Amino acid sequence: MVFGFFRRRGEFEKSIKHLRKSLIVSFNNIKKDISHIHGRISDVHSTHHSKILEHESRIISVEQKLDMLINLLNTKEQIQTQTEVKLTSDELERIEEIVDTLTDTQKKSFIVLSQLQNQIGKGGISFKSIARLLYPEKKYSSVRSTISEYFTVLHELGLINKRRRGKESTVSVSELGQKVIKKIARPKKLKKKNARS
Repeated sequence: MVFGFFRRRGEFEKSIKHLRKSLIVSFNNIKKDISHIHGRISDVHSTHHSKILEHESRIISVEQKLDMLINLLNTKEQIQTQTEVKLTSDELERIEEIVDTLTDTQKKSFIVLSQLQNQIGKGGISFKSIARLLYPEKKYSSVRSTISEYFTVLHELGLINKRRRGKESTVSVSELGQKVIKKIARPKKLKKKNARS
């Protein structure tokens, strides 16, 4: 019986040693895994931090550009209000007469010319450029005479200046045309009807 006890005790100690070795190996593996995960987290954190800094610098750059644009727009508005000329009643009457004589297509052509000129600058705009916007699906040769007629009318009314550059004709909005375009582009005020109870 005593021998059985010592034999069982020896087996028990062996199993404890084996268990101890297994635990040491497992804990060492866990330690390595934790160390590896910690390294990965540090890498991700530093990459993430550098991306955040990059995004912040981009946002600051965009904000600066927006501030510049806002300042430019404010300056442009100030210049426009300072350079606006008050029209006499005769001039207003003449402008209204001109606007009334224009057809919708002539007004549209005139507005397209004005928009192109505002985008490109003060130089003349070619008939081809205007044709591309007014009739994008048609060839220039098929609409050239129509556009020429529109701008002949606008020229006779003094709304545009015409120039010939080689084979191509160019047009630009005149001073009178600038005043008329403001009248055309301004939305009409709706008359309020008095409500009767």
